[in-house]
Amino acid sequence: MNYVDSWAWIEYFKGSRTGERARQYIESNEPIITTPLTLFEVYHAILRDANEEQADLHLDKIINGFHAIKQELDEELVKAAAKIKKNEGLAMADAFVLATARKHSAKIITGDKDLEKYPQTIFLR
Repeated sequence: MNYVDSWAWIEYFKGSRTGERARQYIESNEPIITTPLTLFEVYHAILRDANEEQADLHLDKIINGFHAIKQELDEELVKAAAKIKKNEGLAMADAFVLATARKHSAKIITGDKDLEKYPQTIFLR
């Protein structure tokens, strides 16, 4: 299972060189897990850089086109992410990414330098 971080989704939708590297993980048969926070970050970035129509299209593609499994922000995940933020100093969204990946034994697909040092990260830069 892969956790495709918002960074990787955004690059994928931009069609950048790094997005091409993300493509092999996004379009593989491997299940993709995500959280509402990642969906928020992707939607916001596309809304900011393009328009609402494109943001809606790409959000729908993540949720329906890739059959992403959405991990809700339940009490267990909230506690795990808060502990990661406290102990490892990650930003809130990155703490949820790491907590979710750990919960599901998933690889994190990203180019976010804050997540680079973790063994489950596949770093795309």
